[in-house]
Amino acid sequence: MEKHFIAHLLENEAFKEKNYGKALEDTMLLLDHIMCSDEGIKELAEIYALCPKDEGDDGSPKKKSKDAMTAKNCGTTATVVIITPDEIICSNTGDSRTIMCQDGEAIQLSEDHRPEDEAETERINKAGVKVIG
Repeated sequence: MEKHFIAHLLENEAFKEKNYGKALEDTMLLLDHIMCSDEGIKELAEIYALCPKDEGDDGSPKKKSKDAMTAKNCGTTATVVIITPDEIICSNTGDSRTIMCQDGEAIQLSEDHRPEDEAETERINKAGVKVIG
């Protein structure tokens, strides 16, 4: 996400028209589609292979896989906020939450995306993917 988000957002027609909420939604969905493509899965596998290795039960490092099947089980979490002189527009994906502090008060800007929520389960199933774990 980090590598591609800004470029795709700036190219988005809704962004150019200052419809920032739609631009964020469009860009998040586009990146989701890209991540599920063969090229996206290959990139995810390369990134995953660079992650710190977990330890096995005996304390020895587990080998990280670089295969596409492992990458298909990866996902993302991201929060993006656009601040204009008149608006604060927030978009989030995955298990991420955005809050803002104003006068010492926490203000929730995003809604949680929890797979146990009916609408989120429907969205996940419609995308043809599943939550593991």
